[in-house]
Amino acid sequence: LRDMPVPQVTTALMPISANKLLLWDAADRICPSHEDSPALLAKIQTEAAKYPGDDFAQTALARAEIIIGDETKALDYLLKYTADHPDDAETRFMLGQTWFLMTVHGHIRSGETKDSQMAKARSALGKAYQLDPLNAAALFYYSMALNDGADAPSDNMINAAVAAHNLAPSVDEYAVRAAVLLIRKDRPGDAAEMLYPLANNPHDERVSLWATAIITAIEHKATREELLALLRKPVESPAVTNDKKPPKE
Repeated sequence: LRDMPVPQVTTALMPISANKLLLWDAADRICPSHEDSPALLAKIQTEAAKYPGDDFAQTALARAEIIIGDETKALDYLLKYTADHPDDAETRFMLGQTWFLMTVHGHIRSGETKDSQMAKARSALGKAYQLDPLNAAALFYYSMALNDGADAPSDNMINAAVAAHNLAPSVDEYAVRAAVLLIRKDRPGDAAEMLYPLANNPHDERVSLWATAIITAIEHKATREELLALLRKPVESPAVTNDKKPPKE
C-alpha cells in the first residue's frame, strides 16, 4: 500500500478516579450475573462518591446505574452533561438508553408521559447515531424505541435493527430482534440471513443449534406464527444475563 497516512498518536492522563473505576466500569459493561451485580454496583457507588466533580467517575456511575442499578438515578447527571457536551456520542447514547428503560419499566418522571419520554429516547438515540455511526447499541435501542405496537413493524424500525446486526453480527440480541421484525414483515428469507452468524457460532453450541433449527424451519416454509414461536422459546433462545436488557418483541 502506498501513500498511507501517518497516524497521529496522542496521549492523555487519566483522572485518579480511574484507578479503580476503570476496571469496575468495564465489568458492568459485560452484564455481570445477578449474584455479582449488587457488590459491583456498591463498589462503583462508593468510589464515585469520592469524586463528585469528576466526569469520568460520574459517567461510570451513571452507566452502572443504567446496566445493573436504577436507571432513574442516572438521568439528572446525563441531562446536565449532554447539555454541556452536546457532541459527546457515548453519553448521548446513555441518555437515550435511560429514557427508554425508564419508560418500559414504568418510571415516568414528573411532567412527562410514556409517549414524551419515548420521544426523548428516540431523539437522544438518533443524535448518538449521528455522532457515532458505528454505535450498534444506539441503533438497537433506537429500533426498540420506534415500536408503536403495530402488527407490522415500520421500515425505519427494521432498518435500524438490521444495521445494528450488521455492525455487530455476533451479538445474539441484535440478530434475534432483526429476525423477529423481518418475520413479522413477512420476510423470512432475510430473517435467515440475520441468523447465519448465530448458527455458525463456535463458542455456544446451544445457540448454534437453536439458530440452525429456525433457519431449517424457514427453508421448510414454516408459517409466520410457527417461526415467531421458535424465536421466542425461552429455553432455547439466547440467554439474557441481565434484567436491564430491553424486553424481547
